[in-house]
Amino acid sequence: MLADKLQTVHDAWKEKGTEFIFLCAPNKEGVYSEFLPDGFTAPDGPTRRSELLDYLEIHTNVPVVNPYPELKNRRDYQWYFKTDTHWNDAAGFLVSGQIIDAAGGTSTPIENVTVTYEPRDPGDLANLFHMPESMCDDTKADVSGYRNNVTIHYDSATDDGNIAHISADQAPDPRRIAIYRDSFGTALLAGLPKYFAHTDFYHWQAFEPEFLNENKPDVLVYEVVERDLGRMMEDLEKLMP
Repeated sequence: MLADKLQTVHDAWKEKGTEFIFLCAPNKEGVYSEFLPDGFTAPDGPTRRSELLDYLEIHTNVPVVNPYPELKNRRDYQWYFKTDTHWNDAAGFLVSGQIIDAAGGTSTPIENVTVTYEPRDPGDLANLFHMPESMCDDTKADVSGYRNNVTIHYDSATDDGNIAHISADQAPDPRRIAIYRDSFGTALLAGLPKYFAHTDFYHWQAFEPEFLNENKPDVLVYEVVERDLGRMMEDLEKLMP
């Protein structure tokens, strides 16, 4: 049923000339299962995420971005914050490249930019457990050296950042891309706005269907984190053109 709904939404947007792409952000505990505390083990068999993506690959033609294999197998970068459930801008840049490729563009390998790690404040996990700040050794990833000739402009944005419209001078791709996102979508700011001429970010809680009529995208990305897959039917209803 979920696969059918994804296919229906994909096909409806395709009829309007928009490429629809599905992105599932993997849970941190799956990517870094080796760091689970004693007494906790990673799932032995398939997960909801893996079962869904495997099914979609066989039974639909919906383009799917699956960052899990590269995030799981590469340890030359830190992809998630230590004290937070979210991925960082290094992961955001990597996944932006996967989206660009899925949309028929040409991405820049992460090896071709500079990623540095700087100290940051404690994240949501540390705050949840009231962890003393002195025990929170965490860093954020800063990505530099990417399309320095491109200048981005925030044409409009809400104070909370839940809706943002960004344009880019000298972007290599003239298309407009829209990202329907949760909190994981924020990290895609590390890569997408300097590639596409227009980039729109819509947080799922602030989204209204008419937004996509006002600024019709050439590419529409539906991003959802693995732990919130149960919300997909509600999201897809809102994304149906």
